[in-house]
Amino acid sequence: MNTPLLLRARVRPSRRGVCSARLSVAHPHRLRTVMKRIKNIDSRSATETLIVCGLLLGPFWARGQTGQYYFTLLAGRPGAQGFADGTGDAARFNRPAGVALDHSNNLYIADSYNHVIRKVTPAGVVTTLAGSPGQFGHADGVGSAAGFYCPFGVALDGAGNVYVADTYNHVIRKVTPGGAVTTLAGSPGRVACVDGIGAAARFFCPSGLAVDASTNVYIADSVNSLIRRLTPEGMVTTLAGSMGQHECLDGAGSAASFGDPTDVALDGAGILYVVDAGANTIRRVTPAGVVTSLAGGQSSILFGSDDGIGNAARFHGPSGVAVDALGIVYVADAGNYVIRRVTPDGVVTTLAGNPLQPGCSGGIGSAARFNTAYRVTVDSSGNLYVADDGNNVIFVGQPVRTPALSMTVSLSQVILAWDNRRGDFSLERTSALGGAVGWRPLTNSVQVVGTSCVVTDGLTSSAAFYRLTRK
Repeated sequence: MNTPLLLRARVRPSRRGVCSARLSVAHPHRLRTVMKRIKNIDSRSATETLIVCGLLLGPFWARGQTGQYYFTLLAGRPGAQGFADGTGDAARFNRPAGVALDHSNNLYIADSYNHVIRKVTPAGVVTTLAGSPGQFGHADGVGSAAGFYCPFGVALDGAGNVYVADTYNHVIRKVTPGGAVTTLAGSPGRVACVDGIGAAARFFCPSGLAVDASTNVYIADSVNSLIRRLTPEGMVTTLAGSMGQHECLDGAGSAASFGDPTDVALDGAGILYVVDAGANTIRRVTPAGVVTSLAGGQSSILFGSDDGIGNAARFHGPSGVAVDALGIVYVADAGNYVIRRVTPDGVVTTLAGNPLQPGCSGGIGSAARFNTAYRVTVDSSGNLYVADDGNNVIFVGQPVRTPALSMTVSLSQVILAWDNRRGDFSLERTSALGGAVGWRPLTNSVQVVGTSCVVTDGLTSSAAFYRLTRK
C-alpha cells in the first residue's frame, strides 16, 4: 500500500470566532513529491483543496492509492450467452475475447462466437460495429454486410480504426469508425507461414494484435508460433520466432521460439509483450526482434499460480496481456481465473480473483471472481477492462484509492470524514513523524452519515497528524 498523505494543522481562534488555520502536508520520505501532488489535485478541482495565504477556507482533501482494484460488471449478464445490443446487463455476448480502447475510453470487443465486433461506451451501452451476429464467413463490407469467423483479437490506431485478428479466417482485417471492413493481409481459409504483401501473406490462426504510433500492426500468429509485423503498406514480415519450434527459447529473430503466442501489447518504448500460453510465460520482444522471458516457468509443464520473481512465478494458460504507461504488465491468467500484475523487474503478484476458484462477482482483490478471464486492457487512468468469456461479461476494475480524507477545523475540535464505500479503513493519529511516537488508532466514536464516516477529535496544543489505513 502506498504511503498515505499526512495532514498537520495548527489552529488559532480569532476574536470573531473564525479559526485561522495554518495547514501543512507532510510525507515521511518525499515532501516535494507530496506538495506537487497537492498542486495537481488543486488544479483539477478547486472544490477539493482551497487554501489561501494559510487560511483554511474549506475542507482539505488528500488521497492515496492502495494498489488494489475494485471490479464491477460493465456489460453482459453472467451466464447468459447470446447476442443483444443494450445497456449493462441487457446486453449479451457469446465468448467475448479481444478488448481494446480508443481515446474516449470506448471499448471494442471481438465477440468471437457471435462473429462480430462490438463497441461499449464508458456508460456500458453496447452496439455492434461490424459483422452479422451468428453468421460466420468472410466478406468485406460495411456494418452487417461484413463477415468474420471467430475473431479473437482487436487493436486500435490513433485515428480510431479497429484492427482485427480474424482468427479462423486466418487474415487481418481493418474496420473504420464507420464500420467499413477491409482485409489487409492473408487469404481467407488458407493457412501457412508466408511473408509477403497483402493477400500473398499467410497466417495460421492469428490471435492477438497491437498497433504502434506508425500504424505497424504486430500479430501473435499463434499456431505458427511466430510474432509477425504488418506495415501500413501491407508488407508482412516475421519479427521473431521459428515456425514449428513450439518451445520457449530466448534469442534474436529466428533463434528465438514460442510455445503458443496468443496476445501482444506494446509499451511506450516500442517493447512488445507477448503472452506465450504454450510456455506459461510472459515474453518481451525488442523492436530488433530480441526475445527475453520476463516471468513464468518457460515450459508447458511448469504451470501453477505462485507469485514470485521471474521464473519462480507460475501461470496457467495465460491468454491476454496489457501494459500501462509505467511499464506495469497485466495478464489475464485464464487457467487460474485471475488477473496478474508483473513489474518491469518481473515481480508477479495476483491482482484479482482467486486461483482455481471460478465464479462471477465483483469485489476487491480475491473477493472478485472470474470464469476464464480471457483478455485484458488498461486505460490512461489505470482502469482495467476484462473480457470474461466463460461468464460472457465485461468487467471493469478501478484502482482503489484511500478515500479522500477531509478535515474541517472549528474552535475546539477537528472534524474528519471519508467515503466508506470502497472498503474498510481506520483512522490513525500521531503527534510526531519518524520518532519514537507511533501511529495509534483513533478510538473516538465513528458516526456514519450517508456514505461517509465522520470522526470528531479534540484540539490539543501539540501537532496532530492523521492518516487512513486499510483494516
